[in-house]
Amino acid sequence: MRVRAASLSGFFFLGFAGLAALVEPGPILFDAPLLETFGGWRSETLTLVVRGVTHLGGHVVQIALGVGVGALLLWRRRTLGLFTATALLGSVALNETLKILFGRPRPILIARITEPRGLSFPSGHSQSTMAMALTLALVAQHHPSLSPVQRRAAWGLLLVPAVVGWTRNYLGVHYPTDVLAGWSLAAGWVLACYAAWLPRLRTAPPTERPLVDA
Repeated sequence: MRVRAASLSGFFFLGFAGLAALVEPGPILFDAPLLETFGGWRSETLTLVVRGVTHLGGHVVQIALGVGVGALLLWRRRTLGLFTATALLGSVALNETLKILFGRPRPILIARITEPRGLSFPSGHSQSTMAMALTLALVAQHHPSLSPVQRRAAWGLLLVPAVVGWTRNYLGVHYPTDVLAGWSLAAGWVLACYAAWLPRLRTAPPTERPLVDA
């Protein structure tokens, strides 16, 4: 499992590297036709829904989840808590650093429904939701209180980044390649963290002592 996680991590990092090698200020690959297609789907009702859904991918949500869930798990499941905090908070730092490094401006191909802050590549909302969904799904596989059915169901969380990534294109604030890069980078990072933590996740006792004794 550790080798598989590391191999998948490398695959996703390579995918990100391929997009990064092609990135430029304007659209690349399929950016233009997809943005124009998504822009043609706009309606008042759908826009209202999209505006609400897209906030699930904000860095504030990811930081809160990383700190909150990490702290909660630390109380009894120290190893799971440390993995969660490392995966989620590290993803935020990685995204902000790479946005500055690549400096890709926001798209201007279609009218923006909302005015975002910062740069475009890789998409922060797409990366955040992928990091959160994949981390929580992996945590579920090791949590003793969950049944096998619940653990399998946790993989359904991966639908969230798919939807949120699409909302970023619909709103006109990211190129599709920004979204793909965010997903790839998040998956690569979280799986790398998982591969690093897996030996400890396997050997951790079912109920760990809290960090501070009562």
